[in-house]
Amino acid sequence: MAKVSLTVQSAGVEVTEASVKEAVKAAWVAEGHKVKEIDTLDIYVKPEEKKAYYVVNGSVNGAVEL
Repeated sequence: MAKVSLTVQSAGVEVTEASVKEAVKAAWVAEGHKVKEIDTLDIYVKPEEKKAYYVVNGSVNGAVEL
């Protein structure tokens, strides 16, 4: 499969998949966890709120500013 790049643009906000993943990983580490502890990561981008909400390993929730 070809390399895919995802960018979300809405209401003056532009974020890439990679930038959101890095922000989530940084938040996870800041909470005292290790990146290697992430088995699954679900991210929900809400441009109108300028936030990305995430669920790590199906149970740990959080949010980061975009």
